[in-house]
Amino acid sequence: MTDEDQPRFSHDDLKKMGEKWLSRIKTAEKREDDWTKSATKAEAAYLCDSETDAGGYKPQFNILHANVETIVPAIYNSTPSPDIRPRHNVNDGPIKALSDAFERAIATQIDDDALDTQIEALAQDVEIAGRGVTRIKFDVAEDGMTAPRVIFENVSWRDYREGPAKNWAGVPWVAYRHSVSEDEYQRLEADDIAEVYAREKVTSDDDEELDVDIWEIWSKEDRRVFFVCEKDGKVLDVVDDPLGLTGFFPQPDAVVPIKGTGKRDPVAPFEVYQRLADELDTVTKRIHALTKGMKAKGLFAGDAEIAQQLADLDDNDLAPASDLQSLMAVGGLDAAVLWWPIDRIIQVLRELHIQRDRTIQNIYELTGISDIVRGSSDPNETAAAQKIKTQWGSQRIKRKQRQIQSHIRDLFKLTAEVIATKFTPQSFAVAAGIAPDDPAIQAFVAMAGRLDHLRIDVETDSTIRADLDKQRGEMGQFLEATGGFFGVMGPLVADRPQMAPAALEMFNAFARSFQLGKQAEDAIDQLSELARQDAQNPQPNPAQEAQKAEMAMKQQEGQIKMAEAQARMVEAQTRAASAQQKMQIDAQKARLDELRLRLDAAKVAQDYGLRVRQQDMAEMQAEIDALLRIDEAEIERTQMRPVQFG
Repeated sequence: MTDEDQPRFSHDDLKKMGEKWLSRIKTAEKREDDWTKSATKAEAAYLCDSETDAGGYKPQFNILHANVETIVPAIYNSTPSPDIRPRHNVNDGPIKALSDAFERAIATQIDDDALDTQIEALAQDVEIAGRGVTRIKFDVAEDGMTAPRVIFENVSWRDYREGPAKNWAGVPWVAYRHSVSEDEYQRLEADDIAEVYAREKVTSDDDEELDVDIWEIWSKEDRRVFFVCEKDGKVLDVVDDPLGLTGFFPQPDAVVPIKGTGKRDPVAPFEVYQRLADELDTVTKRIHALTKGMKAKGLFAGDAEIAQQLADLDDNDLAPASDLQSLMAVGGLDAAVLWWPIDRIIQVLRELHIQRDRTIQNIYELTGISDIVRGSSDPNETAAAQKIKTQWGSQRIKRKQRQIQSHIRDLFKLTAEVIATKFTPQSFAVAAGIAPDDPAIQAFVAMAGRLDHLRIDVETDSTIRADLDKQRGEMGQFLEATGGFFGVMGPLVADRPQMAPAALEMFNAFARSFQLGKQAEDAIDQLSELARQDAQNPQPNPAQEAQKAEMAMKQQEGQIKMAEAQARMVEAQTRAASAQQKMQIDAQKARLDELRLRLDAAKVAQDYGLRVRQQDMAEMQAEIDALLRIDEAEIERTQMRPVQFG
């Protein structure tokens, strides 16, 4: 036998292990012995079981059963919805795709009431025994074809033990008890351990096979799981950290509704009002006894046979009286018959019923079950009074609801961790319902089993089926408040767009005070992200751009009007210049006419002094030619001058 073939543990090691763990379990049982007895009695009362080994308890008025049946549906009545988001509010890219894929993968694990039935059993254990535990298991199909699954399992309060500690972080070990058949017991023995000691069959004195109790013990210090037979302390198997969870244990902290600071010992809720329940039973027994004795019966004189005859008559029956005169002579039937005094019994019964109602009301005060929670109300109360009862009467119920939600949230965290570390990319894609080349698969591989960048939670109030009227009322209040918010912030953001991210952050915080659900919250987050992007890359404001365009158009229209006015002014100036030029031309023409007349006169006088005046005529002709040239040039310039605009 090689070193690899050597057994991991010797016979003495296994014997010491078994003795050590059985001793620790017995110590834990002794530490919780008082609670176990009270929890057993409470369970017997709930089930009306008078044959329980630990002492049956069958109440006359089963107030515990009524309370449990009222509270359990109130604290859990709807399948929870996982709410997984990037821890740093990243709405784009592979991380967002990965968070959405994890949501779908976890939702796949809780399909088909796989979680509902277990949480309902947990809630019942919480209300009856005072402690509820749910664990997870990792199931890998033996055929290799079926995708792996995370299994949820409620652990009965009877089958759970834990090491001593003041808080959950300090618990050194937890143990779960399983009852298996003899064949299953033999199968559970590991091969390497089976070689160390011979298997001994567990039988009774008459050689009949019995179920065997096996303790599955998770030791945080060793990070190992031990399987120990309760009957003989035999260690059946030792497994090294099968799930590799950060907290090692395959369960979140137990749900314990009643506990003290620094203590983990549970208390059965029935213990809180058991004396009142006993008083209720005593009153109920008396009511039953008096009710049985409350009969119309009496005695009559031996010769008053007519009284018996009258008692035997049915409705509307008449019979002849043989001696009616003698009966009337003694004072009639009332004087002849001595009746049983049931009026006093009725008075006592009335007082007993009043006392029983008071006791029931005292129990409701202790347990926090208000009339509103039970669906009962006083028609004479105002709506405001009932609203106050609803708010304050359900506070303890809400506390239990939060405990259940926290337990489920921690189960989702464990489930996500198992998926991250135990699922292959292919099985993760199948569980999430995505394609193998989806960006989430690349992020799944890159995360390497770490979930630091994801925030895992349960969608608000998804474990409680909300009232439709309440949902509508909250939605109406939200819409009304939203209108008021944007009515105030809208003008400010319009004037200063850089304020949009801060305004939407304020709206985000305001909106989360309403229970809108994950889809609405995601939409608000997207609005905030878009506002941040717009602030970083500011886009032109359509209103401002339209205003600028309108101003530009008005300015252009003004310029056109000014140009038109200038054109009209130039045209007027041109007309004035033309008129002036015409006047000048007319004056010059008059001057020419005058010169022509003088020339004609000179010609007439030519005969008299032609020679003398020849020089004068030449000078006049030159002057005339010069004037003509000047006039012609001026006219030509005037006709060719362009019109000038401003």
